[in-house]
Amino acid sequence: MTKQHLYWIHGYGNSSEVWKDVVSELTEFNHSFASFQTCYTVEDFRKAVQEDIQGILESTKSADLHIIGWSMGGMLGIEALAHDDLNGLARELGSMILVASSLQFVTANREQGWPRRVVERMCKKMAEEPEAAVKSFQASLLTDEERAQLIDAQEDGHRHTMPHDYTGAGLVAGLQYLLDTDLHEDWMRLMQQRVNLHWIHGTRDEVCPVGAVPSKLPAEQITYVPNAGHMPFHVQRGLFLTTLRRILRDGNNITNG
Repeated sequence: MTKQHLYWIHGYGNSSEVWKDVVSELTEFNHSFASFQTCYTVEDFRKAVQEDIQGILESTKSADLHIIGWSMGGMLGIEALAHDDLNGLARELGSMILVASSLQFVTANREQGWPRRVVERMCKKMAEEPEAAVKSFQASLLTDEERAQLIDAQEDGHRHTMPHDYTGAGLVAGLQYLLDTDLHEDWMRLMQQRVNLHWIHGTRDEVCPVGAVPSKLPAEQITYVPNAGHMPFHVQRGLFLTTLRRILRDGNNITNG
């Protein structure tokens, strides 16, 4: 039996290392990971994901491919799948699983996203002090309770930090992508093509608030992770893995919350 292939797309200000603990428990699958090390513009991010998917399809059947996108990575996955060059894939794809993602990161409604002025201010800080700005952003990925569980083991007692694979220009371009991207039309196109879509979201996510979950997605295709922040796969790994395996096994998941 052919192994199913999982393609993991990480989010802004992080790297594929963020998936390490989850992937270590999914040995029954083949895995590929996005890399943004050579991304300097918005188009570079789009091209990187599209080319990854096309490369995987050279040796993997569409039905055996599952795209898992977290946060901005989910947005890039949606966009790639709705792209003209990949339309044939959309109808045959094994599944697309969005994790704490969004169709439009910047909105006037704070229950659905971030105000434009906040992201623009972040852009300015990212250009001036990129590493400090990344650390500040990463601090918002976890709830206070989650952060308390992840005190870094270093002797100096620094809190848990995460490596990222973004260039300086890529950090600014990524924020520009979040400022400008609206995927509502792309999402409707995928739904009309009956793509096997699933959404996993923490109920206490402050980066992509729970209101970002598309209202027209059927409840059975949504899993809410209770009390989780923006990284529901990290602290509540057991629930995430159970949900993921259920989706990959039979296309159905349990709705929580």
